[in-house]
Amino acid sequence: MRDNSATLSVYRGYDVHTLPDSERIAERRLNNLTIKALEHAEKLVDYDDVFGIGRRSQILYELPPSVQGTLYVDNLQISAQGSNICLNEWQLQNAVNKLSSWCDNYGHTLSPDKSRCLHFCRKRNLHADPVINIRSTIIPVADVIHGLAYLGEIFDRKITFLPHILHLRKKSEKSLNILKVLSNISWGADRTSLLRIYQTIILSRIDYGCMVYESARPSALRRLDTIHHSALRICCGAFRTSPVESHHL
Repeated sequence: MRDNSATLSVYRGYDVHTLPDSERIAERRLNNLTIKALEHAEKLVDYDDVFGIGRRSQILYELPPSVQGTLYVDNLQISAQGSNICLNEWQLQNAVNKLSSWCDNYGHTLSPDKSRCLHFCRKRNLHADPVINIRSTIIPVADVIHGLAYLGEIFDRKITFLPHILHLRKKSEKSLNILKVLSNISWGADRTSLLRIYQTIILSRIDYGCMVYESARPSALRRLDTIHHSALRICCGAFRTSPVESHHL
């Protein structure tokens, strides 16, 4: 006969329990698997990357007081503001020189090819773009029409965010084709599934960074309303001529 007598089990400071032999063996196997999983996870952690991220965050302390900067992983942004473009150019060049020296000391590099310079200005008269160098290599100036992309947002010189809204609308129009295919009346998805797909692939893209580009002109923001209304018509199976107010009931 099997001995089902109770035995004492204590594990890492937990309360003492009385468990049968079968449960005690199962608990021991589970504890062994947990310990092996934790040991495997510790081996996967690259402590050089962890300490490298913490070291990279110290690069902002090298900036002079007149220059502001932000760092997200390996995306660094520095800026200086003022009415004198020559003074701003000198301040940014001085900051870049300090950052280059810091990178040399800690084994990092600043890539001129991946860097861009953008002059935010509302002046209408002609003025030269700033010239900033990284080790005698001039940082390219961002395109006037397409602007500068940073963390998924496109910034233009006059901060109208029109290039970002046009780019967002173009990508969203391509995603609408997925909803059109999935909304087939014979084998397509139901309304709830279509709405979830819309929220995942289109609405999430529009909501990302909306607190940044919400300062754009109302006429520019209305370009995104057509994407929203078209997606709701597809999900609800409504006609193109149906009023917009009927989609929000």
